[in-house]
Amino acid sequence: MNVPVNIISLYRSSTSTDDNSLITDLTNMFQEDKICIICGDFNIRYQNEPRPRIISHILRMNFQQLIDQPTHKDGGIIDHVYMYRPEYFSEVLITCELISPFYSDHLGISIIINKDTNPFLTTPTTVPDDLIKNHDVNVTSSKRNYTNTTKRKSVSSPKTIPRSKPKTS
Repeated sequence: MNVPVNIISLYRSSTSTDDNSLITDLTNMFQEDKICIICGDFNIRYQNEPRPRIISHILRMNFQQLIDQPTHKDGGIIDHVYMYRPEYFSEVLITCELISPFYSDHLGISIIINKDTNPFLTTPTTVPDDLIKNHDVNVTSSKRNYTNTTKRKSVSSPKTIPRSKPKTS
C-alpha cells in the first residue's frame, strides 16, 4: 500500500511580522486525505505563550507538534515539525530524532516514517504450531482443522548473491 505524504519545508525569517500569506499558503497546500508534515525553522519559540498566530492556526488544523526539546544553542524550540495523519493511516508511525551537525547552531531533525505493523506477522494460518516449530513438512492431515493466530517472528529477507561469470578459456 502506498502512503501519500505531503512534506512542506519552510524557513520563516525572524524579522517576519505578517504571517497572513504564510497561513494562506499552508492552508492551500494542506490536503485532509493525505499525511502532511510541516517542518522547518520558524524562528518562533514554540514554548512561548500566548502562541503566535501561525502556530495557533497550524494546531487548529489538527496538526501535532512533534519536537519537545530545544533545537537551538540558545535553548529555544525554534525548529518545528508538525504532523497531520488521517485516522485511516493510523498504522503509519512518524517520529523525529534530533541530530547534532557540526556546522550549525541548530540541531538537525531526522524524520522517520514507518509502518507500525507487518501484516505477515499477524496473518492467521491453518498450520499447527507444532509443525511450524519442528519444521516437519512431511506430515499432512486434511481432516484436522487448525486455526493458528500466533504472531510470527519476523524473518529477514534472503540475501541476494550475485552470480559469478562463467569462466572462459
